[in-house]
Amino acid sequence: MSEQNGLPPVTPDRLRDRAADLIVAATSTWTFLAIFAVTMIGWIALNSSMLARMILHHPFDPYPYILWNLVMSTDAVVQGTLLLISNKRKDSRDQARAERIEIRITRVDKRVAVLHADHDRLMRDQMVEIRTMSLLHSEHRSETRLLIMMGKLIIKLLQAILKEVRSHGTNDQTTH
Repeated sequence: MSEQNGLPPVTPDRLRDRAADLIVAATSTWTFLAIFAVTMIGWIALNSSMLARMILHHPFDPYPYILWNLVMSTDAVVQGTLLLISNKRKDSRDQARAERIEIRITRVDKRVAVLHADHDRLMRDQMVEIRTMSLLHSEHRSETRLLIMMGKLIIKLLQAILKEVRSHGTNDQTTH
């Protein structure tokens, strides 16, 4: 693992691997296919033409073109090997990339789990606070109702006392 970011290190490219990639990239084009077709047709035409027989007195690779078949077979082996090397290299790069992505995903999952835990804790704390406030509010309403009831009783008591005082006041005035 790399010290900087905790990810597996990326292996440096070797010259032969880069060369294989470049050759595969160059030979995997329509241009290469066209050059190959022109070369093959030229080879066959040159070896089958009267001009080659007149100049060389015989073609240098007569039909069935054994030298051309040897060149093409060798080319197929080299091209196939280079293609396998390039694909193997691509697979190892893809595997390393997938491992780095998996490590990042694991980190993100851990962060998300921490955030969820924090969220759940905050929600529990908030619910406790809401319940406490609700209880206090409920107690406050009960106390308010009690004070209102006491106030009404005091008013009735004062009214009764006032009535009694008035009735005694009128009785005292009539007796004097």
